[in-house]
Amino acid sequence: MLKNIISIVVLVLIIGLISYNLFTSIGIKTNVEEYENKMDSIQVKVDSVKQANKELDVKLSHVDTVVFSITKEITHVDKTIKELKQNTDEKVNNVDNHADSELSRLLSDRYNQ
Repeated sequence: MLKNIISIVVLVLIIGLISYNLFTSIGIKTNVEEYENKMDSIQVKVDSVKQANKELDVKLSHVDTVVFSITKEITHVDKTIKELKQNTDEKVNNVDNHADSELSRLLSDRYNQ
C-alpha cells in the first residue's frame, strides 16, 4: 500500500512538472523572420567587406609592383655610383703616382697654352 502511494505521488509530481514545462514553454516565442533578416544584414556586411578586401588586394599588388620597380632603379643607381667611385679612385691614385715635378709640368703645359 505504501508503495502504491509513493508511486502515485511520484506519478502526480512528474505529470505536474510536465504540465508546468508545457505551459511555460508556450510563452516563449521565436521570431524566425527577425533572425533571418539579421542574418541577411550580416551577410551583406560580410560581402561588402570581402569586396573591399579584393579592392585592397589589387591596390597592394600595384604598390608591390611600384616598390619592385623603384628597388630595381635604386640598385642600378647604386651600381653606377660604385663604378664612378671606382673610376675616381683610380684617377686619384694615378695622380698620386706621378712626381710633383711631373704634375707641375703636365698642368703648366695643359693650361698655359
